[in-house]
Amino acid sequence: AAVAMSEEAARDFAREHGLDGICVAAINAPNSVTVSGPRVEIKQFREKAKKAQTAAFILDINYPFHHPIIDQAKKAFLADIPDIAPRRSELAYISTVTGDRLDGTQLDPDYWWKNVREPVRFQAATEAAIELGCTLFVEISPRPILASYLKETIKQAATPGMVVPTLSR
Repeated sequence: AAVAMSEEAARDFAREHGLDGICVAAINAPNSVTVSGPRVEIKQFREKAKKAQTAAFILDINYPFHHPIIDQAKKAFLADIPDIAPRRSELAYISTVTGDRLDGTQLDPDYWWKNVREPVRFQAATEAAIELGCTLFVEISPRPILASYLKETIKQAATPGMVVPTLSR
């Protein structure tokens, strides 16, 4: 579920309401996270958030990416991933797995597993891009849902920036 809360607030909210299966799956912006967990608990989280007058929307996803539930798929994932040979990138590569700039040599099968399993660090990656001097962010997607997260993070950084979505339904 997409939730209008900070990472810490979402964790506290889940814990306070006994939703132990909920975890933060993505830190999108200062006050925007995605939570993951069992469907029943996601629905309960949304209902309790609505009662607290906090926006929470259940996403149309049928798999528990970025949640411990998916750990059981690690062995199969690593067995199925093609043989890859990471190399140094010629362009800046900012990872939403680490939230940092990488040189490309780290993009081995373990990295791609972390891409599936670890929380998405979109806010940190956006902040890293801003620190590199990026001021234009282009979202290439059929639904420009990241644009609002980018705008929120740019605003928080108090730096000039523009977000351009390329497609919309």
